[in-house]
This record gives sequence, C-alpha cells and structure tokens, in this order.
Amino acid sequence: DELNSIAPINYDRIYSSKGRITLQDYGNTVVKYSLISEKYPFALVIASRGCPYNCNFCAAHTVSGKKVRTRSVENLTSELDMLYGEGIRSFVFVDDHILHNKDITLRIMKYINSYGDAVWRAGNVAVWSLDEEILDAMLDSGCKCLVLSLESGVERVIRDVIGKPVKL
Repeated sequence: DELNSIAPINYDRIYSSKGRITLQDYGNTVVKYSLISEKYPFALVIASRGCPYNCNFCAAHTVSGKKVRTRSVENLTSELDMLYGEGIRSFVFVDDHILHNKDITLRIMKYINSYGDAVWRAGNVAVWSLDEEILDAMLDSGCKCLVLSLESGVERVIRDVIGKPVKL
C-alpha cells in the first residue's frame, strides 16, 4: 500500500540480444500518434495509484483501487533526478488521477521546471481538477500534452450514464 517502499527499476539489468541496453536506448523510441510523439529519450513515471471516482467505463478503480496512494515528493524527485542524470528529458506521467493532490502536483511541476530543459506529459487527466493555477503551472513547467477524458458534452450523459462528477 505504501508506494515509497517500492524499489525503483534497476536499469542496469535491462538487456537485449545485443547486450546491455542503456537508459538512453530504452527510452529513445519514436512513437507516432500517441502521448509520446517526439523523438526524445523518455520515461514513464507514476506518482500515484488509484482513483476515488467510479466512472463506469474506467478500470482504474478496479485495477488500482479507489484509495489514492501518492508517492512523496522526495521519493518522486529522486527518481526524476536519476532519470534526468541518465539523459532523460521527457517524463510521461501515467497515473490514474495525477491531479488528485493539487499541492503535490504543483510541487512536482515546479521541480520539473527547475531542470530548465525537461518536458512532461500526462494521461488520465480529470477535467474537473483543472483550474487556472494548475493550467498556468503546467504551461510554465514544460507540459507538452494532456490526455483529457471528454466522453460527452451532455451533462445528463456525463452524470447519469458515465458517472463522472462534472458539471458543465
């Protein structure tokens, strides 16, 4: 249950048939039409797991649970520093609900901004969690892409059929 206790990936143990794969090789993949669409060495990062919402099409609460467990800022920035030190300049957050804890998210964005040349992206962004402060911080911190869940523009469908806590 405690995300800080999970050991980080040991990239020194990743091999292919040609020998050890460096973190640069591992993350230097060009993927068209996805959350990762630029030629950067990139790394997938998870800052938290779980989502308290019960949107009927989403498996997050089934797979990761409804209780949101968040890594400490110190634990996460330690991983970011390790990745950055290995040449990674693009971070892709694949959390179930990255904006669950606004304070932690703002601190992470500020930390990424301190690198000066890093960019980041995020999937699974809950539209109802966005506000002007978050959007400004995202822009300032090098956010290049957000995947927003916009299933309908009809409030009744969003509330009664999909089960999202959104008010249009």
